[in-house]
This record gives sequence, C-alpha cells and structure tokens, in this order.
Amino acid sequence: MVAELRRDARVCVYARAGHPRSEPGPLPRDAGREADELAALVGNAGVPRPFLLVAHSLGALNALVFAQRHSEWLSGLVVLDPPPLSWLSGGAFPTIRAGVETTVARLRQRAAELRASPDSAAPARAAFREAFASELEATFGRSAELAALVQSLGDLPVLAVAGGRPDERAYGADAEAFTRAWGEQAAVIARLSTRGEFVLVAESGHNLPAEAPERVVAAIRSLLARIPR
Repeated sequence: MVAELRRDARVCVYARAGHPRSEPGPLPRDAGREADELAALVGNAGVPRPFLLVAHSLGALNALVFAQRHSEWLSGLVVLDPPPLSWLSGGAFPTIRAGVETTVARLRQRAAELRASPDSAAPARAAFREAFASELEATFGRSAELAALVQSLGDLPVLAVAGGRPDERAYGADAEAFTRAWGEQAAVIARLSTRGEFVLVAESGHNLPAEAPERVVAAIRSLLARIPR
C-alpha cells in the first residue's frame, strides 16, 4: 500500500513509542500523549506542512485528537476502521470489552515475564507489550474521552473507511451487530467535516491495509485529487 501511494506523494511512516523500531515512551499511552508525540516528531523531522494524515484502528483516535489540536497542519485526514466511540464510552457489547480487558492482562503478564528474562532482546519486547496494553486500556478511558470532544473538523477533507465483513471468530454472536456499529462510527467521523466522505469496504474485515489495500489506495487517491497542491 505504501509503495503504491509513493507514486502519488511523499509518504512518511512511523511507529508509535514502544512499538517495534521505536524507543519506549512514558505511560500511560493515551490518544492525547500520542498525538502530542506525533506533533513533536513531525516538527523535529521537518515534515512539510500541510500534510495528509492516515491512521488505522487505535491510531485513528490519536489522529482525531491531532486534527483537533493541529488542524492547520493538515491538508486532509484519513481514518481506517476507527473504533466505535459509542462502544468505547458506553456499555454496549460487554463480552467483547471483557475480551479486550483479558488481552490487556495477558500483555502485562507477559511483559513482567520478559522483564525478568536474561535475554538481551527481552526489554524491547516487554516495552511493546506494556505500550500496547496501555493503549488498549486507554481506549475505554482517556482516549475515548478526548476523541469524543472532537465535535467538528470544519471543512478539513476527511475520508473514513470501514470494513464491513463480520469476524465471527473474534466477536462470536455479536459479530454482525458489532461490525455494523463499527461502520456507523466511521460514518459519524466523516460527518464531522463539511467535506467528509465515508466508504464501506464490504469484503474486508478490520485490517483494511492488509485485506483490501487496493481499495484503501483508491480511496486515498480520490481524496488526494480533491486537495489543492
């Protein structure tokens, strides 16, 4: 996907703090902290502004907060399958939420085991699990709160893309309803802008960049065509 888009524009890719190829960052890892770290990274790297920001899944919450705090830096915003705020901030789909909480606990347990390991690579692997656990936990707390504060993106060109294929293996009996709620949330984000667009990719699940890269590239190219250069 990145290689394809490099035919149309300069593309910069980064890994959040604690994730592979990046140093660990301070905890907790919520959308506000990560949006501010992205702003510092962009400034230090001298990335020309304005630029198009593309974010997937949990990163979409960071991108929303970034867009609110630094709208003048952006020429457009693309969010790929953003988590549904109605779920993050409410009591819907409790079984799925419990599964996420279990994942958080397992990540932290494994991180503790790695911290006690003599393996020289263990600290980096532990840092990733600690960062990811903190991000997941924050989605139901501070990250959701900050994203919910974004009530308008003005006339910023916004593209929200959602996967429409239910994942029964991951979400069980709630799969269809949960996938529908996920898509509805993406549509809500598109409506935050007077120049927003929503695209549903019915054949893809949550991992849009891997499962439907050609559809994502086409949608981003369509947005790029609408942005003055």
